[in-house]
Amino acid sequence: MNFDASLISELSKQLGRFVEIFTDSGLPISGVLYSVEDDMLGITQMTPGYGSMIPTMVPLSAVNAIRV
Repeated sequence: MNFDASLISELSKQLGRFVEIFTDSGLPISGVLYSVEDDMLGITQMTPGYGSMIPTMVPLSAVNAIRV
């Protein structure tokens, strides 16, 4: 099993949990992990002050670190 496959396998176990993802842009993306498929991570972010949810897709290739 290669690194990408094992990472996707481990992240699939974390669906529904709060995560912080650090990307190439340097800004962390935090929210609830709802999808791990096709080398994309789906995260639901909360908009501060508004309480609305923003679905965000992050390519796995742009991820530098993940905190669960």
